[in-house]
Amino acid sequence: MATSFSDIYDIVISIFSDNKIAELAPENQKFLFDNWLLVSVSSDAKEVASQKPNVLNIDFVAETLGDDLTYEEKSVIAKAMALRWATYVTNDRSKLTNHFKDRDFSTFNPSSMLSQLKQLKEALKIDLKESRERYDFDNWGDW
Repeated sequence: MATSFSDIYDIVISIFSDNKIAELAPENQKFLFDNWLLVSVSSDAKEVASQKPNVLNIDFVAETLGDDLTYEEKSVIAKAMALRWATYVTNDRSKLTNHFKDRDFSTFNPSSMLSQLKQLKEALKIDLKESRERYDFDNWGDW
């Protein structure tokens, strides 16, 4: 059996909401989510791939991963995707400072928003790390 991309995307959407992504055309949303999924499965959630190597058999036509995943495994991948989203948003927002003048800061302060985004990103990193360690420990095998 296989795991549908939409199963993982539903978990990712429950972790964050971003109007900017919601406003994108569906094909652009799919492009971002597919890329985040590919990177997440291949590098950020490598504990899942080490336990289930067929998960790396990604079928973009059928939109499935090559193995049945538990909710915990889907959650680890979704958290890795959320971290990719946080990186995307932080990098996008950090470009704002290049376009603002001193007068603009009196009405809008992107540095406070950026620091909050960076705190969110760090929190997501910690959550992903804990989930990966918990998953890895639970699936260590018999001694």
